[in-house]
Amino acid sequence: MIIDGRRWPGRRLQTGICIVGSGMGGASAAKKLIEAGLDVLFIEAGGDRPSSGEALIQHQTVGQSFGVPFTRALELGGSTNLWHGICSPFDPIDFESRDWIAESGWPISYRDLVPHYAQALDWLGLAGVSLEEMTAVAPGEEILATKAFWSLRTPARMKDMVRDWTRTGRARCLTHAVALQLQADAHGAVRSLLVGCGDRTVEVRADAFIIAAGALETPRLLLNSGRGSGHGFGAGAAQVGRYLMDHPVGYFSQVVFHKQQSAPFGPPVTDIRAHFGFALRPELQQRFRLPNHYVFIRPGTGSAKAPNALLRSFLGVRKLTDLSLRQLMPLVTSPYILQRVARERLGIGTATRFGDIYVMAEQAPNPFSRVMLSDKLRDRFGYPIAQVDWRIPQNEWDHFDEYFGLVAEGLRADERVASLRLDRAEEWPQVLSSAAHHLGTARMAATPRRGVVDADLRVFGCNNLYVCDGSVFPTAGGTNPSLTISALALRLGDHLAKRLSTPVMVQAAAS
Repeated sequence: MIIDGRRWPGRRLQTGICIVGSGMGGASAAKKLIEAGLDVLFIEAGGDRPSSGEALIQHQTVGQSFGVPFTRALELGGSTNLWHGICSPFDPIDFESRDWIAESGWPISYRDLVPHYAQALDWLGLAGVSLEEMTAVAPGEEILATKAFWSLRTPARMKDMVRDWTRTGRARCLTHAVALQLQADAHGAVRSLLVGCGDRTVEVRADAFIIAAGALETPRLLLNSGRGSGHGFGAGAAQVGRYLMDHPVGYFSQVVFHKQQSAPFGPPVTDIRAHFGFALRPELQQRFRLPNHYVFIRPGTGSAKAPNALLRSFLGVRKLTDLSLRQLMPLVTSPYILQRVARERLGIGTATRFGDIYVMAEQAPNPFSRVMLSDKLRDRFGYPIAQVDWRIPQNEWDHFDEYFGLVAEGLRADERVASLRLDRAEEWPQVLSSAAHHLGTARMAATPRRGVVDADLRVFGCNNLYVCDGSVFPTAGGTNPSLTISALALRLGDHLAKRLSTPVMVQAAAS
């Protein structure tokens, strides 16, 4: 059942497990809980159509701009509606404590997630892919390591999963509903969640709560829940909202091949596609004390620089009807855009001697890059909205310059490469944007002094409250986070299914 919160007359809902957010984290966790026969209720700010909840969820930017038109999708299925479907696990080094990366180290290891990564690949439609297939021989292999980033031509959408569960009576979803405040007792148990629906509020009571609202909204909810409650929120309250990370991305520099290439460094595939990325070998990251950035070689149309700003303007375009008038002209006149459409939408490959280098950089944890509550702006229900202060300090630019010099050395060692065009390092801050991979604001840690949730994603000091989205990442790595979010969520679903082994089937109660 899907319940439109704007029209539902009740004032209270009762459920076994309340999940705030229906995107990758919320839906992946729900999969295991629903299979175990547990009663699941989703709380979703949007509705069935794109951006229907936009007026309900806003944030105030006071730091560096994300530089992209969309940072999230406020609709059923969350940001998976904008997801390109790219899947790859984090590297083992991403989970380790690196003495050259401050505040690094996860309380779980890569090996802990391996079985859940395999389940996530199957869940997301990539059942034929194994983790072993995600590695390959790199150009300049003494310097660079290679792995595959896999995707389906038509990515999995959590909207479809949630619709199916609600249509068949296995779950419920309250739409057009904004999570406002958690209410906990003195013993650390969350008893209810206050939700804004239309012009009124609804109280949701549950045995357990999972917050999967993303790294911008999850801290807002936790911070608003701690205001005036005396609870904190949780033993790790001082860390809530801190360490906001993203993946700075953009086209930077170019490789020129001796001969035309149709799929540089990787074979073309049909339904399941492989995109090969390169990073410094782990031992070199350690020796030179550098982050785990990734670079990708994408076909270019000529020697001209890739149009970063133009490409960013197409983020979030899913079909022709999404295009604005400003986007239509470049769509039919830009050779770069036409080639991308032909390759990625129509599956038409074109050979070229030019390979544009696309960088996905690992941002190091920084406690001053954070999400706070606005001291000026409030939502329609009187609660402060999120104030986002995304920061990338100067030393990260310096690391990037050194890193890219080593990558260039590795690429030059490949016999197919004729030359490289190296852009000036000072251009990188101007061309980069956010990848809309918001991470780190409710980080996982061994103790509440270092984070917000424990290794089981339970909020420190709360016995029935969990967080399951990109906000729990202690470090960002250089890899798309969706597969790791799904793996963590499936792991959480297994954990809660065992803990709540007796099915809880409580019908909705209205008063």
